[in-house]
Order: sequence, then C-alpha cells, then structure tokens
Amino acid sequence: VGHEPARRLTREEYNNTIRDLIGIDLRPADQFPADLSASSGFKNSANSLFFQPLTLERFISAAEQVTSQAFPIDSLTQANQLKLSHAWNELLQDDANLSNPLAVIERFTSRAFRRPATQQEITDLESLYQRMRQSGHSPYHSIREVIEVILISPHFLFRNETVKGKKKVTQFEMANRLSYFLWSSMPDT
Repeated sequence: VGHEPARRLTREEYNNTIRDLIGIDLRPADQFPADLSASSGFKNSANSLFFQPLTLERFISAAEQVTSQAFPIDSLTQANQLKLSHAWNELLQDDANLSNPLAVIERFTSRAFRRPATQQEITDLESLYQRMRQSGHSPYHSIREVIEVILISPHFLFRNETVKGKKKVTQFEMANRLSYFLWSSMPDT
C-alpha cells in the first residue's frame, strides 16, 4: 500500500537485470557515472537517482552494446542457424526462423518491462519490426532493433508503479518490489 515514486535502475540493478533478461553477464553499466547516495545512505532512493542527458547517452550506448554482443548478426545466415548464440536461443526459443515475430516481441517486452506488455506497446514494436523488414533488413536485424528500443524504454529503465492513494499494488508491482529488494534484479518470471 502506498505510492512509490518512479526510480531508474541503479548501475547494479541495470547490470543484474540485463544479465537475467539476456542470459549473459555483460555489465554495461560499469561505464555509467556512479550512483549518488541519498541522505538516507541508500543508493537506490528515487531522490538520488537523477536522470541527466549524460545518463541517457550511456543507456543508449549500453543498449547498443548489449544487442551487438548478445545478438550478433554479422555472420548469421539461414544456413548456420544452429550456431545461434545463447541469447538468441533464449530469445527465439523454438522459433529459430522467426516465423512468429509478434510472439517473440511480446514475450521479450513483457519480461523486460517486468509486467505484461500492453496491446499498444506490442503493436508499436511490431510496427517497427515491419518497417525494418520493409526497408530490406533481415528478420534477425529487425528483431535486434526492436530489442534495442525496448532496452531504452522508460518502462525498462525505470521502476514505476501505477498505485495512487491507498490501493493495493498489483502482483507484478509486488514481485518487482521484492525482487529488487532481495536480488537487485528483475523477477524471474
């Protein structure tokens, strides 16, 4: 019960969340400016987690780094799909040919946003995927661009709750509170 102000992920939370989301320990936030401690002494206080232009640039750079390292496409062709990286295998699961990109987008977005993605979010991301495909990009490159957009979304970078007043938090908001309190990372499902 009670309103929790929106707060961006700390460096540690960002690294842990990327690790648990992608399945590879890349630690891109090690290049971010240090998180400041609030007067309470905690580094994860919404009052001390400022969002400056430099921070945004680092988040964009980190998203590019994560997608290029975890989802390589330079030598990826239809013939060598068996050599997909661990991150690709986790992302695509049983759909290595990307025959159903909408399901892949919906599954990844819901995990990244730590709640079920809305229909509008899925529609917007699928539209981006289709525009990339129409521009001549491969399915793998197109889905990688969608992942990059997800990783710079405020729904990924911030922990935000919809609770106003004295209403109960949702099960997803409670899972986020507990998970980030205990492990400094996203919930496992």
